[in-house]
Amino acid sequence: MKNFFKYVLVIVVCLACTIAYNALLDPSIVSISKGTSNGVYDSYIIKYSNGKTDAITVKNGEDGQDISVEDLYNATKTAKGYGDDYTILDFIDEYMSFSVEEKDEANAYLGVLSTVEVYCEFPTSTDYMTGQKGYGLSMGAGVIYQPSGVTDTYYILTNFHVVYNSQSLSADNLATKYTCFIYGSNSNVSKTQLSNGGYTFSYSSDAINCTYVGGSMENDIAVLKVENSTLIENSIARPASICQDDAVVGETVVAIGNPQGLGTSVTKGIVSVDSEYLTMKASDNLTIISFRAVRIDASVNSGNSGGGLYNTKGQLLGIVNSKIQATGVEGMAFALPAVASTRIVDNIIQNGTKKAIKPILKLTTMVNSSKAVYNSETKNIKVVEEIKVSEIDATSICYNKLQVGDIIQSIQVGSVEYKIDRDFRLDELCWIMQKDAVVYFNVKRAENTLSVPIVIDGACFNTVS
Repeated sequence: MKNFFKYVLVIVVCLACTIAYNALLDPSIVSISKGTSNGVYDSYIIKYSNGKTDAITVKNGEDGQDISVEDLYNATKTAKGYGDDYTILDFIDEYMSFSVEEKDEANAYLGVLSTVEVYCEFPTSTDYMTGQKGYGLSMGAGVIYQPSGVTDTYYILTNFHVVYNSQSLSADNLATKYTCFIYGSNSNVSKTQLSNGGYTFSYSSDAINCTYVGGSMENDIAVLKVENSTLIENSIARPASICQDDAVVGETVVAIGNPQGLGTSVTKGIVSVDSEYLTMKASDNLTIISFRAVRIDASVNSGNSGGGLYNTKGQLLGIVNSKIQATGVEGMAFALPAVASTRIVDNIIQNGTKKAIKPILKLTTMVNSSKAVYNSETKNIKVVEEIKVSEIDATSICYNKLQVGDIIQSIQVGSVEYKIDRDFRLDELCWIMQKDAVVYFNVKRAENTLSVPIVIDGACFNTVS
């Protein structure tokens, strides 16, 4: 993040990239032409309306040299009884083994539709003769977000360090004015320097005014509310689709942000580490915080803070918030996992206190075993852990209900059962636990499997800074 205080809180990086929307929104097949063939394997080249191409390979039978993709498509359509709405592209996506790198990248880049540039003004000086205030400007990025079931309101998910500055003259060190721009709009921001120090800022007519809903310094998450949603509703902008799965080591991702306040841009990389914990100074430059992050090698810069990290399906995988900047260190940037971040945001919106609250279970767990598991369907390798209860405080709501040595297999919150197969799952589920609700810990105890009800006593809730 960069601001006119000359005060850098977190450094993040991204390179400029121009995206052509019309080519990405709804590509259709223009032509399919046959490529090479060896009698068993035929290759075909598919051209799309956006200029992209895909190469597919079809394995024929011994006498199948004359079988074409069209033949297979028509035979499948007839056999399955599909109507005309079943297109050849549907058939290819469902049955063919082919390279989709170019098409996937287009889907990933569609994250720009959910991206906004974020500008936050902080008071930095006052002219005691005229009372005129001078301001500094923090520039970052954000993601358009709508909680489940919400259709008439837009929120902006960003980093807390974008909206907070310890040098601000505001009482809470938060910004006093929040502005955002959707991609493709006239995001012009001009400044006028004042004689007493600081600046005044003006924005183009495409500026969208926002209000501060709340945030968590400890988790580096903040949420804004859009006041004038018609500018979003009348555009092709859309709320982000949240990836509900964990990041996978090696998967392709793109980071989208507002580097140096120069406008929305995109960089590409891979997931280097699916989950790790970082310790650093918080936005106040005093508090030490620790948070879970996904490590990526995509290039990011100051101004990428709060911007989205998207997978090849165009789903939001994380919120970019930091990088390591040191001699000899390259390609080590970090993003807050999207599932955890949106749970915190939902928590803030629902409780209406401008803060996040969560139950403190006073329950200590440990990784009892860990292994890598290969999924032949998704062709992903993921780490799976067995989580064991190692300590229960005598004042815990779990005391005399769970036991040391219990293996926590899953937890049911409301009507949804969540697997506990990583060490961070339990802590991140606490964000969605409601006061006085009953959650069920499904545990393995010795040779038995038990469902243990735990009442989430309102007294155990704590406000998270």
